[in-house]
Amino acid sequence: MDSVLSLDVGSSSARTLLFSFDGKEMEGFGSQVRYRARTTEDGGWEIDAKELTGIAARSITEIC
Repeated sequence: MDSVLSLDVGSSSARTLLFSFDGKEMEGFGSQVRYRARTTEDGGWEIDAKELTGIAARSITEIC
């Protein structure tokens, strides 16, 4: 099946969706993995790179 995988890593979750080449979302192929990042005293936002990589990988794996 020819398709395009999208990965959106935001401030509270990583989401994946699968689209056909004509731009239509493919039903039943999507996931969302929620997480909580740490905020710093100066208002920054941080998360460990290895942890975020694992979250992104999990999000992709869940639609396979």
